[in-house]
Amino acid sequence: MHRPLPTRLFRAARVVLLAALLGAVSAQVPRSQSYTREEAFSIFSLSCARSGIWPAALDPVTTKRLTIGVLGRSPELVPALKSYGKKAQSGWFKGGTIDYLESNKPEELATCQIIFVGDLSDEARARAVTFFKGKPVVLIGQSRKFTLEGGAVEVRILDEKIQFDLNLDALKAAGVELTAQFRANATGIVLDGRQQSHTNKLEKPKPAGGGR
Repeated sequence: MHRPLPTRLFRAARVVLLAALLGAVSAQVPRSQSYTREEAFSIFSLSCARSGIWPAALDPVTTKRLTIGVLGRSPELVPALKSYGKKAQSGWFKGGTIDYLESNKPEELATCQIIFVGDLSDEARARAVTFFKGKPVVLIGQSRKFTLEGGAVEVRILDEKIQFDLNLDALKAAGVELTAQFRANATGIVLDGRQQSHTNKLEKPKPAGGGR
């Protein structure tokens, strides 16, 4: 019997991370070593939490409380999240509490600020995106075209480095922003329902009729 696809992916080659993302977790994380996919996705998820500009009641930096959820099957991700969460708690999140939730049901993760979408069917993933639409949560997924489906962040490993796209429409609907420094590292942007490359990722589409 074949192992589930996400498990095979998470056991694949080690990857090198952006230095900016490492710094968002803890100065204690070595920047020269390589990382497994689950470690990379954990560091990335924590960096999203720190780089978020949240509604006051949900801001993990000021409230000292962060809840991270994993939706769908990702057996090796939660242990990695807990490991790097501890590093964050000795750095930028010192004195804070991190809760970790795991479920196949979106409604059981309704209290999370960050949710990483693991192994879900297309139908289940679409239901999750619909359920969380407009809620103050950053939905991170690794499926192709996740941001075009309505997810906030699509993350992937390419050439042993993290790449990610942002859906600014989804983030705006959630009432969450990401810092300019974080956004500058994005490969692509979804804005006004359209995919844009990094060269014009913060520009709104020009109106029809050749407007300047």
